[in-house]
Amino acid sequence: MKNVRPYASRLFAAVLAASAAIPAAASAENSAAVGGHTFANKGLVGIGRIPANQRDKFGETFGSGSGMAIDSADWSRDGAGYKGTLYLLPDRGYNAVGTVDYRPRLNTIAIGLTPTAPGATPEAGKDGGDSGSTRQNTRAMIYDAADSDHLKLVHEYVVPLPVFKDAKDKTVVAAESEIVALSDKSFLMLARDSGNGQGLKGDTSLYRKINIVDLSGATDIAGSDFDADKPIAPKGVVDPSLTPATLTPFIDINDKAELARFGLHNGAPNDKNNLSEKWEAIGLASVLDPNLPDDYFLFVANDNDFLTQDGFQVGAAYKADGGADVDTMFQVFQVTLPGLRK
Repeated sequence: MKNVRPYASRLFAAVLAASAAIPAAASAENSAAVGGHTFANKGLVGIGRIPANQRDKFGETFGSGSGMAIDSADWSRDGAGYKGTLYLLPDRGYNAVGTVDYRPRLNTIAIGLTPTAPGATPEAGKDGGDSGSTRQNTRAMIYDAADSDHLKLVHEYVVPLPVFKDAKDKTVVAAESEIVALSDKSFLMLARDSGNGQGLKGDTSLYRKINIVDLSGATDIAGSDFDADKPIAPKGVVDPSLTPATLTPFIDINDKAELARFGLHNGAPNDKNNLSEKWEAIGLASVLDPNLPDDYFLFVANDNDFLTQDGFQVGAAYKADGGADVDTMFQVFQVTLPGLRK
């Protein structure tokens, strides 16, 4: 990455909601027991948008969120509200009609969050497979980064990706997007389907979830024959000598009841309040409440593929094919993540 020139863009993204972060009983279906801990999803507490035609400081279309980090040192609370800085990594520019000379950049966003109480109504506002159906198993590699110029592989595990049934009852492997570490043995993983959402012909997503991956019981294959030419899952079946990581569902981004609280939906009508296709970025920030020391806000952002009818990039105006105007959006969940403070 030494030859990549970073370009920073700063703007304000308001996440509008009401009430402060408050305790909320997590129902059984919104909790996940992993490694002796119970992780709780207390629900969606905020939504934010950046208009599809928003320009950055260089006069180009702001675009998408494919990776995210929240500056914990800049995150603060003032009564019922929170503010801080969020770093958002966009995709490779508008490229629906071919590759373009898009300059890599890291967008810096000042955010404000006034969360709605969980459950309340807000105020207005191929390794291992020969086909798509058998490529479920991937690898998690953990490196010692003490010397960033000489990374050292220290652990490696088999991780099963989630699967779901498509409209034709065919088993499909969900696409894995961003991950966020919870400990040295567990992490959050955002996975989703493709081809459905605002701006596309298909309107209803069948799978968008955040899962907890637990590596504690998995076989460490670092330095083994599986690091050479031995596949971990021939024809999609994990080698019998290996124990893969466990995958536990945690948050359903397509939850109809939660989305409806904020005027959003998954599926028809395929309008501006239908979730767009690619939800890819996640980040964590503390609720900064001494009575809830294990509670965090989990931010989730979409990659809008720079789809706008008022775009500008690489010195030229453009209009996305199909007439789409897809905002960059944020969903914010309040979650309990025991042990993360350690």
